[in-house]
Amino acid sequence: MDNLTHTLAGVLIGETVSRFAPAAPSGLAPRQRRGLLVVLSAVCSNLPDADVAYTTAAGTKLAYLSQHRGYTHTIVGVLLAAALVILAVELFMHWRRLQPTRGDRQAIVAAVVISLVIHLALDFTNSYGVHPFWPVRNHWVYGDAVFIIEPLLWTCAAPLLFLLRTLLARLLLAVVLVAALGLSFGTQWIIPASGVALAVLMGALLYAGWKAPPRAALACATGAWLAVTAAFFFGSDSAARRVAMPSNPLCWNVIAITLEADRYVMRRAALATAPQLLAVRDCPDRTLDAPTSAPMRRLAGPGSAAVRWIDEYQVSRAGFPRVLQAYCEAAILMRFARAPWIASSNGRWVMGDLRYDREPELGFAEMELTQRSGACASATPPWIEPRRDVMAPGP
Repeated sequence: MDNLTHTLAGVLIGETVSRFAPAAPSGLAPRQRRGLLVVLSAVCSNLPDADVAYTTAAGTKLAYLSQHRGYTHTIVGVLLAAALVILAVELFMHWRRLQPTRGDRQAIVAAVVISLVIHLALDFTNSYGVHPFWPVRNHWVYGDAVFIIEPLLWTCAAPLLFLLRTLLARLLLAVVLVAALGLSFGTQWIIPASGVALAVLMGALLYAGWKAPPRAALACATGAWLAVTAAFFFGSDSAARRVAMPSNPLCWNVIAITLEADRYVMRRAALATAPQLLAVRDCPDRTLDAPTSAPMRRLAGPGSAAVRWIDEYQVSRAGFPRVLQAYCEAAILMRFARAPWIASSNGRWVMGDLRYDREPELGFAEMELTQRSGACASATPPWIEPRRDVMAPGP
């Protein structure tokens, strides 16, 4: 999930804890307590992404792909981070000679732990995935439901516009809400009906923030966030049974992976989960039609109101194991790639993940293989390969 969404979730958590957790007159001053909880929650909601410091220092695409959403995105990492943050807060309060009550401390622990856990939960909802149970279980888990950048979730934070303490914070949130409307009506990714639904939801939540008591307004924001997430998971489940675009749980991009005799095959399609309401031809996203660096073959056919098949990739099942044995970069990338592809061009091997292939050049998740087996500087992570079934030679 993008860090803007994480930050909005953290602010919502901090405001909710500060309003609902009982405060004693002898503890932290109400204004001080509320500010501390909101800032702590916003920071902790982004803290697991501190692993980008390591991946940036490593300076390679392979390090980022194999190590981002790594150890900091696990239950062990969350517990360790929570302990360090709570210790730092205790030292800060001691340095400032603050006198928190037991209730203040409980509210701080709640804000820190909930924010860290919600970060993992939000990252789980999309197709990038997490592996929270390391070191007991190193498999990736995927929600495959919510788009990484989702304006509907930004909209759910609308009541905060009337609850945030500072004018600067309110102005920044107003910019985010305007951006959500801009993405809804100013791009081709979202159909007008979805944009109207987003605007109606925003108007209702702004009214709740304006008129309702703070606790009720926060309950509306939280309920809307959960309802939006549930709607996308329902759409994802329907898509899975039948065979994501932002702000539209009725339209999905699909990658179907099969092993057919001696071939490894991936086919991409656009899918409408409720074609009686919205046919696949009316789904606005056309990213599947863009050129890719993977050697895709266009699929011809009339399709249906529900499914529009786009293209396919095929390779010999014997090809993958040979490349994985020859190039250690390929073996490491397989720890991340959920839709891996390989191709030979002008005497060089290229490998990528079809989930993120949206340009003919080598992009975010594609690379040229250059380092022979045993020569990689990047440490191999312990994550279980999502596509182990293509790592062994075929029949």
